[in-house]
Amino acid sequence: MTNKIRKKLQIVATLTLALALNASAVVVYDNSITDLETRVAVGLGTEVGDEITLTAGPERYLTDFSFEYYLLNGGSGIGTPVGTPLVTVSFYLNDGPLFNGYETPGTALWTSTPFALTTLTERQTLNFDASDFGGEPLFIPVDTFTWAVSISGLGAGDDFGLDVYGPVAVGSSFPDYWLNSGGSWSLLATDVPINFAAKFEAVVPEPSTAVIAILGGLGLFAVGRRMRKS
Repeated sequence: MTNKIRKKLQIVATLTLALALNASAVVVYDNSITDLETRVAVGLGTEVGDEITLTAGPERYLTDFSFEYYLLNGGSGIGTPVGTPLVTVSFYLNDGPLFNGYETPGTALWTSTPFALTTLTERQTLNFDASDFGGEPLFIPVDTFTWAVSISGLGAGDDFGLDVYGPVAVGSSFPDYWLNSGGSWSLLATDVPINFAAKFEAVVPEPSTAVIAILGGLGLFAVGRRMRKS
């Protein structure tokens, strides 16, 4: 098979899969409706996480994820930060050492590359899609897991954190939140249920998708064979 034919096969399979997945994406977790006007700061050297449960269903290939944050300086959301804030997002299995009888975040399912925040904002939404997950939907093998955020590069007066919403519209979340400080996770709670504003969309790969991709690949392979024989 020539390189040209091989590339065509890969393109057909990839595009067919992408189209089928995008067409069937559903919301499996949504806490982006009601603002409780409460916020949790994420400081340097710490990581803050929310343990959530996706709604029941077979859709566990994550295509889209978003969450809300703020970045202020001296209480103002206008201008640019003093430092060079870099945000990292991670998804964890809750299979770590026990804290008060609860399994802490442990095995990382996915960790983003650090991305820069260049503008102060009272409120902003960060959006991720399959391109951020390595070019394809991210498989989440469990119903319950923790998504977490950490920050580096804050300058004098820079203040970064997450917005708290509730109640959760799709799926569910525990009313407390995880804090990783010094490499050790602990659970924190307040009088207000702490569920960070976030939304997850996922799909279940359709069997027809794989069949179409295979047939398309076989067709191109046959063309390649005929070209070599001619």
